[in-house]
Amino acid sequence: MSKEFSWGVLTGDVIGSRMADPERWLTSLRQALAAWGVEPRDWELYRGDQFTCAVPATSALQAAASIQATVLAEAGVLVRIGVGIGSLTYQSNRATESQGTAFERSGEAFDSLKRSPLKMLTSNPEMNAEWGVILGFASRVLEGWTESAAAAVAVALHHPDASQGEWAERLGKSQSTVSEALKRASFDELSAMLRHFSAQIAKQ
Repeated sequence: MSKEFSWGVLTGDVIGSRMADPERWLTSLRQALAAWGVEPRDWELYRGDQFTCAVPATSALQAAASIQATVLAEAGVLVRIGVGIGSLTYQSNRATESQGTAFERSGEAFDSLKRSPLKMLTSNPEMNAEWGVILGFASRVLEGWTESAAAAVAVALHHPDASQGEWAERLGKSQSTVSEALKRASFDELSAMLRHFSAQIAKQ
């Protein structure tokens, strides 16, 4: 993996945060971000409902999906995320002060978000075009998640090595109920997309 594809930076905000219960979405957002690093070095909240989070590039889309699933499951609101893949030229002890092309592209991707809740930019125009199509479809699936489906996805993404029975135990539901929720959320297709992304980034 080249330096130019070594980091993934997520810039996002909570859709409709002013209308939602701040205690619920803020607690769930902090919990979701804490799974991907240490505050404020790796992630930081600012301007009320906006955040920045830096992760290894191969994990960028998994981090985005897990954050979106967690906040939707626990607070009932969607999160918009712009993902930038690139380099990290300066790492501050605060994520909002770090610099590099990953941060620049993340901000650009976020600023260009329209109706879609997820967009990614790299230094490769062909890859950007490919993932623009893929994430366009994925976003439609994400927007159709119920809170129960999102909860199942969040647990599965946070505990990828656990069995479906263990996911059900964590959720306090039957295995059949969790299986059906994951099917409704198109989890198999989501997992295939995340594997494809990680493998593609690792080859760059």
